[in-house]
Amino acid sequence: GKPALGAVSPDGKPILGLPGNPVSVLVTGRRLGLPALAARAGLAAISLPTLVRLTNPGEMTLKFWWHRPVRLTSTGEAMLIPTMGSGDIPSVATSDGFVEVPPGTPGEGPFAFYAW
Repeated sequence: GKPALGAVSPDGKPILGLPGNPVSVLVTGRRLGLPALAARAGLAAISLPTLVRLTNPGEMTLKFWWHRPVRLTSTGEAMLIPTMGSGDIPSVATSDGFVEVPPGTPGEGPFAFYAW
């Protein structure tokens, strides 16, 4: 989502500005906010994302990073969940997390998976 802001105030307080749409807030919070807060709290680094392949990749690509909600399958793959955009809370509520698709990348992956 955009716009997003990550900064530190002059007195050292972290500032995290999240986008306005609900799904964008969830993705940005999980992708950027959670690791930043963990580091600020002195916790161990959050583990690297798992790589998953998509069972239903489709052919569409975008010119920017695409965060797509998925449901994990019993075989360890991920199935894209149809969504109507960054305000579609019901679709995301049925997901296990999201995959991060690089700009212009078609196909099944593998892609980084971030669990909620």
